[in-house]
Amino acid sequence: DVCVPLSRLAECISRSKVELDASPLL
Repeated sequence: DVCVPLSRLAECISRSKVELDASPLL
């Protein structure tokens, strides 16, 4: 959906960042 709440967008970004930080590839 294009009309995603900003809070949900920020949560998605922070969650993906945590997953990237936990990734052994980095």
